[in-house]
Amino acid sequence: MKDHEEDAEILIMIHGYNTPKSGAEDWYKKTCKYISQNYSEVPKGLLAIGYRWPSEQIVADESGDFKDKKEFAQKALPKLMSVVTKSGITGLIIGLVGTIVSVLITLFKLYSGLELLLGFVLLLILSLVAVTPVLTIVALRLTVYFRDTFRAGNYGVADFVELIRQLDSALVAQDGGQDRSTSIDRWSQKKNSPLLYWS
Repeated sequence: MKDHEEDAEILIMIHGYNTPKSGAEDWYKKTCKYISQNYSEVPKGLLAIGYRWPSEQIVADESGDFKDKKEFAQKALPKLMSVVTKSGITGLIIGLVGTIVSVLITLFKLYSGLELLLGFVLLLILSLVAVTPVLTIVALRLTVYFRDTFRAGNYGVADFVELIRQLDSALVAQDGGQDRSTSIDRWSQKKNSPLLYWS
């Protein structure tokens, strides 16, 4: 950055959720390639930094494959929710089959099945209302969103702040070891200062 003080810029790309290391590296490389191919006035002092916190994969990683995670999520449900889910799914199946049969009976005028149709549709709706919250919780657990949010908030952000702090210290040290405020004053006089947004 010292060689290109007038054009010094820092671009930080952050990713983590459900991203393997190779996927993040590929994304960062594609971004850098895109910038170099599509922007004619890229500063020579552009420093691109890719940052990724370790993330659990939805499909498969060291914690197991999707089938293992699905079984674990089902076993982790409280008994009442498990009963509600099983009853709700049974109700959905019966309600769906009953609704289809009732519609066919009504269409072929075999029997005025309007009451029957109404009953099955009501069963279908109630079952759907009972099952949806539980299945939503299971789906969120399968997407590892809760654990990844915890990991990002408690580890990723703290590590990223430390990275920025060390980058700042390195820039100040590269500036001749002056104190930070003197370094900020000097850099802020530059055309595209990387420290303008930090002070």
